[in-house]
Amino acid sequence: MTDPVSIDGLSVVDGMKIVAERINSAGGILGRPIKLIVEDGKGDPVESVTAAEKMIRSNKVPDIIGCWASSAIFLTMPIVKRNSIPLLVEMSIAPMITDQRNE
Repeated sequence: MTDPVSIDGLSVVDGMKIVAERINSAGGILGRPIKLIVEDGKGDPVESVTAAEKMIRSNKVPDIIGCWASSAIFLTMPIVKRNSIPLLVEMSIAPMITDQRNE
């Protein structure tokens, strides 16, 4: 959210906030509200790994949406895989990311 393409990351976060508000106003999921936890990987591989590890270990998130920059995604993918956490990357240009055929 603070890297050179931060406008894209901020747009994703804003969209997620809107969706979370709508879901929660309709009763949540299975009667429970959803909570967004936002971390800034800054489009940097090391910062992205740190953010993912914090969300997994400290916040116990069930999934992660985001992770900008292919180099950041490549380093984050093994961490989420090792912890069985789904990672949804909304946009990436490196074909090798999908070529790995991750679950």
